[in-house]
Amino acid sequence: MNGNPAYHVIALGIATLVCLPVALAVLRGRRMPWSRRRTVAPRPYAWGVLCFYAVAPVNAVPRILDAPQDLVLACTAAGVVCVMAGAAFMLRAERIGLRSPGCPAAHE
Repeated sequence: MNGNPAYHVIALGIATLVCLPVALAVLRGRRMPWSRRRTVAPRPYAWGVLCFYAVAPVNAVPRILDAPQDLVLACTAAGVVCVMAGAAFMLRAERIGLRSPGCPAAHE
């Protein structure tokens, strides 16, 4: 019912390799070379990416373990909450960026 577990493992691995290293590096204080000029507040962006990443294990692990359908549904709902939290962090980062004096979009 939950599909092939190999696909969920592959998706979880890709999400881990793409999202996790950059977000954790930014939270530890490292600035990425491509975001030096564009990002005023990188920490809320990093928290948003971590929230988006959290959707992958929350949804994949119950399916990999072939959990009961009620648990899979509850984890899917938790994934929606993670997406909404990530969107809130991204919006907060944009608001911080627009209020900063060096942002060109704030003066339009």
